[in-house]
Amino acid sequence: FGVCVVEFIVVRHGETDWNLAGRKQGHAGTNLNETGKKQAKEIAEKLGKEKIDAICSSDLPRALETAREINLFHNLEIQESGLLREIDLGKCNGMTSKEMREKFPEWGKLKDAEPETTPYPNGESHKDVQKRVQKFLKKITLGNNQIILVVSHQGFNRDLIQLLTGKPYAELKKMNFHHGIIYKFDTKTNKLNQIG
Repeated sequence: FGVCVVEFIVVRHGETDWNLAGRKQGHAGTNLNETGKKQAKEIAEKLGKEKIDAICSSDLPRALETAREINLFHNLEIQESGLLREIDLGKCNGMTSKEMREKFPEWGKLKDAEPETTPYPNGESHKDVQKRVQKFLKKITLGNNQIILVVSHQGFNRDLIQLLTGKPYAELKKMNFHHGIIYKFDTKTNKLNQIG
């Protein structure tokens, strides 16, 4: 990574009303709902005694609110970045999966056939997000033996973990990226553990 990052702690933001309604958020500036605020507090408490050297967060409100809650225990400068945003859903932003497939049936067929490389209408593909992940990893500027907390989104976190572990996309699709789930990836042992 250009630096000696020993461990990545990867967290998804807390719940929003759009999550609850099954609406895909992409780059939308949604905020945490009451459940999401509670989840952020629970994540913060779980990570309260962890050694964390840097907090990197998506610049979208739902992720930043979660990062700020965690940072109450660590008092670090949160490094916000658009590189850590969720996948850009383009014309599908705010829709449910059903609505997307009804409005863009041909796209739905392509997405089923090539889930990694098919972009959302006027949006990104997972390959595009992986390029952002690579840019983010190259930009990390820390000293040796650092532990980085990444607060982001389901799609970004999946693509980050895919690049870190080398696991196939199909396998990552089966992993649990629900709100409140915390993953730790050790770069020395190449081990991924779920801790929350």
